[in-house]
Amino acid sequence: MDGVHYEALIGVGGIGTGVFFALEGDHDIGRTETRLGQLMDYRDACKLHIIAHMARVLSGPRPFRVIPVGFVGRDPVGRDLLNQMRKSGLETRWVRRTDQAPTLFAVCFQFPDGSGGNLTPTNSACALLKPDDLERIDPLLARYGSKAMVLAAPEVALDVRARLLSLGSRYGCYRVASFVRGEIPAAARLDLFSQTDLLALNEEEAAAWVSFDRRPLWDTPFRLALERRVTQMPPSFRLIVTLGAHGVAGWERGRWVFLPAIQAPVVSTAGAGDTLLGAVIAWLAAGGSFLPDPAADFHRIDSALAYGNVAAAFKVGRPDTLVSDLTLEALRKFAHAHRMTWTKVPFSKERSWQRNAVGKPSSAQ
Repeated sequence: MDGVHYEALIGVGGIGTGVFFALEGDHDIGRTETRLGQLMDYRDACKLHIIAHMARVLSGPRPFRVIPVGFVGRDPVGRDLLNQMRKSGLETRWVRRTDQAPTLFAVCFQFPDGSGGNLTPTNSACALLKPDDLERIDPLLARYGSKAMVLAAPEVALDVRARLLSLGSRYGCYRVASFVRGEIPAAARLDLFSQTDLLALNEEEAAAWVSFDRRPLWDTPFRLALERRVTQMPPSFRLIVTLGAHGVAGWERGRWVFLPAIQAPVVSTAGAGDTLLGAVIAWLAAGGSFLPDPAADFHRIDSALAYGNVAAAFKVGRPDTLVSDLTLEALRKFAHAHRMTWTKVPFSKERSWQRNAVGKPSSAQ
């Protein structure tokens, strides 16, 4: 599968904004708790917007169409989001404005250690996207076929994502999907995992996927539970499991690779997983490999997983979920400052990024 170049990414998922709420205290939020905290002057973005933005800007100069599909409200927030998307090179022709609901507005809560989550409404403009709406992109999918990637991201209904994955299957597209923890059982009933080529989950979502009822630490029991599940998938199936402050793991063709998190200051982890996925998509779309070479040094960026890992490390040093200054050149400088080496870079004009390397990745069999 390595060496396949993709010309377009067509995706559905959340398009919206929100606020950050910095919680006081590290304990989990209780069912009846009144929790104090501070509203922060941070900018939030939703999943499709973050992933699509990163897939486009981290693709560098190579031609790669990134096409989000969905709705925003006919309000100032929706207008501003469309302008932001256009400035970053996203094609917004298939993002329509509506008077029937406001643009999605979420609350991102953050604990003192930088971890956190989101409260996302189900009655925003995003909820207006229906499976039949995707018929209008059928000619686009037919045109690109196996040269297209489709992305089914959270914050739109599962039946919409199911339709996109089905259309992607019909036309031979490369299918990328992610699901939040509460959606895993329904996604399984809809058989969406068998229609996915690259599945991206965090550790709690991955634990739900394999019905692992203990704390999902990256240890032998959790890894074996995942292995039992992935061996039931098609041979070409790929899995990303983000592990928060510990790093990221990837599976492909019987091999696990664990990459520890790059040591960098943490301001907020919100959006780091979406940033990582966008970078992985950019690398794969350019024909690069998914996992590092087994003999590669840990500090060598030679794969989509390593590229995503360094992008996530850049992101956590910024408060906003969508980091506007994360560009290919900024990432190169960040990586060099952290003694990372660029090798096998699939972006044609970036071959000169190779430098000396140290360290090794961890392959867990």
